[in-house]
This record gives sequence, C-alpha cells and structure tokens, in this order.
Amino acid sequence: ARAYDGRGPATALLAAIVGRLGVRNFRETPDAIYGAGMGTAEVAALAPVVNDVAEAGDSVAREILVRAGTDLADGVAVVIDRLRLAGEHRLVSYQGAVLESCTTTREAFIRSLEQRVSGIRVEAPRHEPIMGAYLLGRRVLNWPASELHAEGPA
Repeated sequence: ARAYDGRGPATALLAAIVGRLGVRNFRETPDAIYGAGMGTAEVAALAPVVNDVAEAGDSVAREILVRAGTDLADGVAVVIDRLRLAGEHRLVSYQGAVLESCTTTREAFIRSLEQRVSGIRVEAPRHEPIMGAYLLGRRVLNWPASELHAEGPA
C-alpha cells in the first residue's frame, strides 16, 4: 500500500497481489480482502506470494517477511517471560503455513527468539498440531508417551 500511494519504495508486490486476488488494480485490494470477508486462512494464503516476490529479490517483500518473523518471536518471548518459562534448554517449535513455508520469516523468527531468550532452541515441528495437543494432554494426565498405543491409564 505504501508503494501504491507513493509513501514507500517500488515493489513487485503490487502486481503479484493484484494477480493473486484477481482484481484489476491495487486500489481494489481492500474490497477484495475486507469487503469479501476474507478470513485469516485466506489472508495467510497470500504469504507464499510475498515469499516468491522476496525470493526474486524484492527488498520490500523481504522486509515484510522479516518483520513478521520478528513480531512472532516477540509474542513468543512475552509468553515465555509471563509464564516464567525462561531457563536453560528450552525447546520451542512452530506451526502454521507462514513459518513452515516462508524461509525468510522462519529464519527471522528463530534469530530474534534466540536473541531475546537465552538457552532457547527452536526445532521444526515433529507432528501435526493435533498430535502435539494429544501428547501434551497425555503429559498432564501422567499418561506416559511410551504407552502411546495402550488403551489409557488404568
């Protein structure tokens, strides 16, 4: 939007977003997004477009992805602090299409989180989100994961 109204540098994002949304020009994008009632998943589905433009060398797109990763890391760092989870050997993972598919965002997330929280380690997800919730539930119930195929606690 800044590029469109002259407040920011030129970017290939204008044409890429217009093309992805199927509108005639960038001026129609707010209506295509807000007027059409796009949900979170549909807006997040635009991230690969931004990623493609960034990988093609567009500095504006790259900065958007870096800022997204940094903002996500800031949120995680606040949660770690508020829940008093800071300490050595903390493991964090991530979920979601943006962090999984946008390398620039993921790298900025990891770098920023490691700078903000000492002793943190970020790993790629081992399971789908539902499996992670299941395993955490087992832990809360003191139902060891080694009994993963058992019927449950006696």
